[in-house]
Amino acid sequence: MKIREHFKKKKYLVQLILTIAGFVCIPLILSQMLIIERSTQEYANLNEQSIREKLYSNFSYFKEEMSGLSYTAAKVSQDQTIRAVAKGTANEYEVYLAANRIDEYSDGLWKAGVWFYESGHVLHNNVNLSLNQFCNRIAGESTICSTALQQFFQETESLEVFSTVKYSDIAQDVIIIAKPVSFRSALEKDATVFFVAQHNELEQNFSEVFRNKVGVALIDPESNFLIQSESFSGEWYSDASFHKFLAEDSQNHCVVHIDGKNFKVYKYRDAASEYFYLVSIDEDDIGVQLRKHINSIQLVMVVSSILMIVLLVLIWNICLNYQLIHGQQRVV
Repeated sequence: MKIREHFKKKKYLVQLILTIAGFVCIPLILSQMLIIERSTQEYANLNEQSIREKLYSNFSYFKEEMSGLSYTAAKVSQDQTIRAVAKGTANEYEVYLAANRIDEYSDGLWKAGVWFYESGHVLHNNVNLSLNQFCNRIAGESTICSTALQQFFQETESLEVFSTVKYSDIAQDVIIIAKPVSFRSALEKDATVFFVAQHNELEQNFSEVFRNKVGVALIDPESNFLIQSESFSGEWYSDASFHKFLAEDSQNHCVVHIDGKNFKVYKYRDAASEYFYLVSIDEDDIGVQLRKHINSIQLVMVVSSILMIVLLVLIWNICLNYQLIHGQQRVV
């Protein structure tokens, strides 16, 4: 009874609360829900679009790098200082000059080198080695890698890529881009110009453009990983859904389950080279970014709603006080 009498005495206050709830709070809550849902979807779409654009631009950058290195290899074959070693009769001083000269053709992450078939000289990093010595330096304790690298040099017929990432016991993984060239006769290849880049530097160069923490991978037409982040572990090789994803041209992304985690994987396939460029993102990381986005929107909306309600209450009280004062003046 006391509560009912209290509300009767405060009838205008009850009307104020009901009015604010009916005409302000409920519409605000509904509009917030719609805005958050729409904003979340737009954020997810923009994030996915951004990943696809950077995926394509990264692979385009790699293709441009390969094209530029191919052009540099052709320039090396015209260099007179280096050409002197191709004859097979070069003295130590000529070899020394050529070893220093080839280093001037290094480009950014890529360290230039050349292997001469007849003399057996491998000039790289200002050093003169045999092919066997050079491959052992790259491969470290992995004899399998050393043998594979020698075979790569001996069988390369055009611009090709070799990576050490699939071999164990490698101290520091590298990527090698090689192209056979002719120093003496245009009809016969007599040397291979090559460029060596550190795998971790190349991987970082690719992954740092993404807003999320990502893994990157480059796969050749034989399904060998050339670039492989740690997130692309060995289990990817045995995952059937992953290989099915690579085989499906119409499928641009998929979810792969590795080590108890779900990874969303995006791919770009270059039809000309048949290379695949991949980006993987832990779905938990995507969820964290999405929750941060939602929380920021909710915070702004809650603060703005509170301010709006406070403003309406102030306006209502001003109106009530004005009516009371105006009524008292009439009575007087």
